[in-house]
Amino acid sequence: MGGKAKPKKHTAKEMAKKAKFANQNKGGGKAGAADRKGGKAGHAKLKCPICMQQAPDLKSMRMHWDSKHGKIEWDETKFEDQHKKFGGTVQGVAVKGSGNTKKTKRKTKAEKAADKRKAKQVHADSSKRGSGPATINDIVTGDPVLTDAYQRVPLEGAEGLFVVRSKMVDAAGGGGEKVDDMVTAFGYNARPAMKFPDFAKGVFKPWCQAVKAEILKAGNKPKPFMQSAKGAVGWLKTNWGKFELMFSKSNNPASFVLAFWDDEANASGARSFVFFTHALVEKKTGMALAASLAKLKVAGK
Repeated sequence: MGGKAKPKKHTAKEMAKKAKFANQNKGGGKAGAADRKGGKAGHAKLKCPICMQQAPDLKSMRMHWDSKHGKIEWDETKFEDQHKKFGGTVQGVAVKGSGNTKKTKRKTKAEKAADKRKAKQVHADSSKRGSGPATINDIVTGDPVLTDAYQRVPLEGAEGLFVVRSKMVDAAGGGGEKVDDMVTAFGYNARPAMKFPDFAKGVFKPWCQAVKAEILKAGNKPKPFMQSAKGAVGWLKTNWGKFELMFSKSNNPASFVLAFWDDEANASGARSFVFFTHALVEKKTGMALAASLAKLKVAGK
């Protein structure tokens, strides 16, 4: 004889709603939102290294390049398939499925102890490698452009910018030759000179968009950088005749290094360099970079 409990009944509308929610890619917090935007790869396969504009293929990217960056030589080898690099685009991390998922298995005492031993070993290995000065990288190119060994002085008249004074030191090969220590240490290279309107439109504007994209990618707010960039335009224009435009080590045209020949730089014969605070990322270096910087300092005494 059957039980007294009434059997559960669901309407077609309820079943359709459950099926929709089970297969809909929504929610999931920050991970779900990032996934719906295409994850690290984005929705399109290619990304412009200058302004981060996306394109589905090389033909579309070439049209964009000719339209926005026509003064820079086209090189299709610089474009990498983002979907292949990051393993595809949208993964559907927020899709819930049927909801009959099993609970996460708790770790045993032995597994927890193994995790602790692994963490201790990682810490020990890090200690053995030693630590050098904190290297400061360009947020767009990832190139090291500075370390915290250099004094940073806030720039008057331009909020969010600071100046670093370089100096002339003896070249590694001797012979009495003098070299700029920051240019030598970080591999800055000369960049073709250009008038300020060309710099503002062809380099500075797309660079600002690239920096903003990297700041957002890191989960930070870009407003402080955008305010300092906007406020710096007038100061840059006024002093443009004192600037020397340079590349960082990789010669990536998506970013730049600003050498500033102010009165102090002209007196010492070594460049000063101007940086945007929010366009830099600080990381710990290995001993190799620290050792190279130490050699330069010794040579400069």
